[in-house]
Amino acid sequence: MSQFDYRPYIPGDERAILALFRECFPGRIMTMDYWQWRFRDNPAGQFLIELAWDGEQLAGHYAVSPVWMNIRGKDGLCGLSVTTMTHPDYRGRALFPVLAGRLYRRMSDLGYLMVWGFPNESSHGGFVNKLGWRDICQIPMLKLHLKDMNYTPKSTTGVAELPDFDDRFNRLWESVSARHAIAVKRDRKYLQWRFQASPVNKYHLLCYTDERQLLGYAIWKLYQGKELEIVDLLAVDQQSAGAALVAAAVETGVKLGAESIKTWLPRSSSLRANLERMGFQEGPPLVYCGARPLKPLPAGTDWFAENAWFYSMSDSDVF
Repeated sequence: MSQFDYRPYIPGDERAILALFRECFPGRIMTMDYWQWRFRDNPAGQFLIELAWDGEQLAGHYAVSPVWMNIRGKDGLCGLSVTTMTHPDYRGRALFPVLAGRLYRRMSDLGYLMVWGFPNESSHGGFVNKLGWRDICQIPMLKLHLKDMNYTPKSTTGVAELPDFDDRFNRLWESVSARHAIAVKRDRKYLQWRFQASPVNKYHLLCYTDERQLLGYAIWKLYQGKELEIVDLLAVDQQSAGAALVAAAVETGVKLGAESIKTWLPRSSSLRANLERMGFQEGPPLVYCGARPLKPLPAGTDWFAENAWFYSMSDSDVF
């Protein structure tokens, strides 16, 4: 058995990382622009990457993307679990738990509160059984087939598309953040990085406003020209602004000739009933939301209660 050299990322490793991605995911490409955006240019922090080498061959890789989260009204530095890879020639040698254990210890030393993410059905068991993660909830896809919808699209007063994020988005986040015990901090800085600066996806911004202020937004993208994905939605009032934004996204999908609309929505959201009336139904793919604390956690928060968490598709690196 090879004696592996385990160490954190150092500048220059990125080319081997991209080559390993091609080996592990045939037919898919991680571009250098994407890698730099996700790991170098992340405004919350850089390079939470642990590597396993066999000589000059990169055998294993595990990475976490830093993210600031709102936890009971206080900002906490956490990590989103993103890219796990083992070269096909080295699978079955327990590289994944070793890399994760090393990275989690380093994150704890740096002050990170937890690591969390969205394992799919094939990887879920490894995170729970080998890395000590705990489940928060299962997340089905909510999908509306436009030919089957129980809704007639119409013009939506108050909703318009904007080209950029301005200071109103900071005020919107401040006004709604207290409603969610645990959520990614969706301030202007994060939104600009996550959506406007993305080198791989073209995101569109729908905003709901009155004469004085921004009351909500929805961010969507078109997937393979067939499906409109509502990847993020935040609103002061789910029943008015939130519902209007979803209706505007559906109207957009119809105009573009999309076959369906997809999104994630917490089960505790009052907006779910609106979506169900429109014809949205739960279905695959199913993912899990889970987490592992790295520090003693603040008192007063049940970290693994589903209704404590606010999430959307954009919290995952997949969308």
